[in-house]
Amino acid sequence: MPIELVRTVIAIAETGSLSKAGDRLGLSQPAVSSQVKRLQSLLGGELFTKTASGTTVTDFGKLALQQARRILEANDQLLRLSGSAETVTPLRLGLSTVFVQRFLQSRPTAFPGDTFIQADHSIQIAKGVSAGYIDVACFYKYPAIEEDIDQLAVKEFNDPLVWIRARNFVISAARRYRYSFGQETTG
Repeated sequence: MPIELVRTVIAIAETGSLSKAGDRLGLSQPAVSSQVKRLQSLLGGELFTKTASGTTVTDFGKLALQQARRILEANDQLLRLSGSAETVTPLRLGLSTVFVQRFLQSRPTAFPGDTFIQADHSIQIAKGVSAGYIDVACFYKYPAIEEDIDQLAVKEFNDPLVWIRARNFVISAARRYRYSFGQETTG
C-alpha cells in the first residue's frame, strides 16, 4: 500500500476536511478525493462521511485509521534508522479552545515553526491524545476522560473557579428560581 494514501487518510482525520488535508499535504482537493476512493476500493469500505461540520471518520474508518497510524509510525521510524527521513515530523499540539488565543499571543519565538495546532473542546483533545494523533495537549480534565489520560499527564494545575454576575443582575433572597423541564418558575 502506498504510504501517500496512509498519510492522506491521517491528514483528513486530523483536519476534518479534504481541502485542509490537501493544503497540509500539498495536494489539490480532487487529488485527495481520488486517493480516498483508491484506498476505500483497496480496503472495501467507506472511511469517511460528509457532515455539515466537515468530514468525519466512519466506524470502519476508525479501525483503518488505527492501522494507518501504526503503518506511518513504523515507516517513519524505519526512515529515521537509516538516516533518510526527508522531513521533520511536525509537532501536533492540541489546545482547548479556551487556551488558543492566549497561547498564540504569548507563543515563544523559539517555538517550532512546524507545529500543527488543533483547537477543540477538552474532551476531543483528550481523545486525540489517547488515539495518538495529538502529541502534546493542554485542556481541562473531566471525569469521563480521567482514566485514559492520567498515565500520560506531565503537569497538572488547579485553577480557581470563579462565578461572576452581570453588573445589573440583583440576587434577591426573597425570589428563588427553580427550573423544571426548561420552564422557569418562582417558589
